[in-house]
Amino acid sequence: MRGKGTHFIVISLICLAFVVGGCKESTPRLEVTVKPPTKVSPTATLRQAQGTAAPAATIEPTTEPTVEPTRPPGPTLLNPTNTVVGPRKRDPMNFVADAEGNVHVAWYVEPLADSRVLYQKWDGESWADLVEIGAGRVPLVAAGDGSVYVLGDDAAGGGQGFVYSSSTDGGDSWSELENISTDGVLPENAEHAILIDSAGHLHMAWSQFSGPGHSDLFYSHWDGDLWSDPILISNGSKYANRPSLAATQTGGIHFVWLSNAGGQYDVYHRYWDGATWSAATRANEGNWNVENYTLSIDEEGQLHLAWYEFHGPANSEVAHSWWNGNVWAQPVNVSHDDEASEAPLFLVGENETVHLVWLQPAGREGTIKHSQWDASEIQSSKSKAQSSAWSEPESIISPDFILGIVDAVVAQEGGLYLLWRAGGETRDIQIYRYGRWDGTSPVVPHNLGGIGQWAYLGLVRDNRGNAYSVGLNVGFNRPEMSRLQE
Repeated sequence: MRGKGTHFIVISLICLAFVVGGCKESTPRLEVTVKPPTKVSPTATLRQAQGTAAPAATIEPTTEPTVEPTRPPGPTLLNPTNTVVGPRKRDPMNFVADAEGNVHVAWYVEPLADSRVLYQKWDGESWADLVEIGAGRVPLVAAGDGSVYVLGDDAAGGGQGFVYSSSTDGGDSWSELENISTDGVLPENAEHAILIDSAGHLHMAWSQFSGPGHSDLFYSHWDGDLWSDPILISNGSKYANRPSLAATQTGGIHFVWLSNAGGQYDVYHRYWDGATWSAATRANEGNWNVENYTLSIDEEGQLHLAWYEFHGPANSEVAHSWWNGNVWAQPVNVSHDDEASEAPLFLVGENETVHLVWLQPAGREGTIKHSQWDASEIQSSKSKAQSSAWSEPESIISPDFILGIVDAVVAQEGGLYLLWRAGGETRDIQIYRYGRWDGTSPVVPHNLGGIGQWAYLGLVRDNRGNAYSVGLNVGFNRPEMSRLQE
């Protein structure tokens, strides 16, 4: 940070083209060397004043079949206090709520030749003064224990890596913008994710393209003094992208991504237990292509995943599995119908309530479906199937021309707020709508404006359980918040 030397490492990569999935390549498999850690740290090694060669190891994703876990999950499936970052979206704005109820918002303004990252904080009643972080774009923001980080790419600043700035006083003052990444990264092709762990350290995952159909995933973290050397997490011989990170309360780090290392798209996972990284394992069965996923972790550090996979030309299903510290559970089909089911989201509420929602598109007859987890069903008998813990799926929105689920939160009183995009007469007319589901009655939709009004729109819940919409107003190029009504 300001006043502290920051060391850099250069990784030279050649980005030729981006080819999605399953192409045959003659490029030889990359050999990956990883130095053993010199202290308890989820990185291969921290930068040292004297570099010493270390034994090499090769890391490859495995394609082993999934195995039934030896024990069921605990009575609380998901813990809402754990920090989780999902697959990165290339949106112009990002926001997060901290434990004190502040909402931290970062966004960028064009033109690209002079793109600037801006920051503003909502304290629950009013906006603080706007702060210009510096040159950059597509920022991500993370907050915890008084520390706030904003990280983005520096294409507008003339570089080819990532830049970051930090605040140790809750967003009131900021460090100078610094570069943390490597040369050769093309930000327009990169995806990245960040989170803050229970110790206040920032963790980052990102992708880099090394050739046609070849992308690698890397990991680094900042411990308050310096960034660790990036390490390769995925296998460099195949396409790997859409990285996610999740932190346990005891300091463990989960790294999840999509890869076609097995010949089709699967969800892969590695875990840092405080001493070593686990081998890469596949969470899904591998019988169908996985399009996308959602994740969270429970109080025991067990990772839970839901994803949707294609079972046929007009059929896709939502599946769920969890990792108990050693193996992945046999995936369970939660949606189990003959229609298309996609875009799942985990939602965590009070009193150990856990929801899974997903989109079932059908033109003007589309809907959003819901299932709820009842952990007592599994805890009452270990012989019961995992599927018995999920309620029968039900439609919670009347038929509508739903184009996609944008966001969702669970308010303090238990109401489930959903935000989605709906089409008008054609797909060219898109309206943002939200509604609250109380567990019984269908959602009553409320309009929040069209895509011409909002460059970005999402939902957030503060520490008092209040639900808000947060949007980047196109006309004023500024963030706006609005309390959601029942």
